[in-house]
Amino acid sequence: TKFHLENLKFFLKKKNKKFIEKPISHKFSKSLININDKIKKNNSYCHVGYVLLFNECLIKFAQLLKTNRLGKILNVHSEHKTYLPDWPSKNYKQSVSVDPLGGGVLLELSHEIDYLFYFFPNLKLIESHFTNTRSLGLKVEDTASVLFSSRSNFSIFLNLSFNSKILSRKCTVNYENGQIIMDILNEKIIIQKFRSKKKIIFFKNSLKKMYENQINYFFKNNLFFNSSNFNRSIKVIKCIDEIKKNNQ
Repeated sequence: TKFHLENLKFFLKKKNKKFIEKPISHKFSKSLININDKIKKNNSYCHVGYVLLFNECLIKFAQLLKTNRLGKILNVHSEHKTYLPDWPSKNYKQSVSVDPLGGGVLLELSHEIDYLFYFFPNLKLIESHFTNTRSLGLKVEDTASVLFSSRSNFSIFLNLSFNSKILSRKCTVNYENGQIIMDILNEKIIIQKFRSKKKIIFFKNSLKKMYENQINYFFKNNLFFNSSNFNRSIKVIKCIDEIKKNNQ
């Protein structure tokens, strides 16, 4: 993550499509805004790999948020609990979860922050706390709790952990007359209306398909500036910076 920005600056000189794994950088800087302007000026195409937005479960969930008939939103709960030693990657103590390389739960699990900005663009950070439990032998934060508010005056609670042996990846939107739950790990959406039977929508292989959907999207699009994805990635890293400053 630490080298994303440096590599992007180099490839800005090339007239081609650019795909950058998330997050856009390990910290917010004004040079991100300058790069943003250059990409616009060159009418280039730059995509940041927040693959979760190509998950069919999340796509359906986003549609339901726009068309729901459950009344006013009361609050939102988002969580991602995972166990880093079980990830199918390099030794986590020597890879992207090492502090000098730009690690930590906020950067590693920033997909959740990205989709919250996607669902609710006008998020405002209210309070946050993160900690290093030291149970994984790391020098970075491994759990985080964040409270946002929206323009519509409801609270959004976010909990992140990559040292949890109980796995979960959900987003629950509570309404006046029910709730909608996106359960990504179990590939389903639960719609519960007050005094009505629970409705469950199931998905199959959505985690595998989302990678295919993302790469197809990237190659099929013409060279143009993908402003919503890139701008939101800047919002995400700026938000993470604010969270970290709040805990200093």
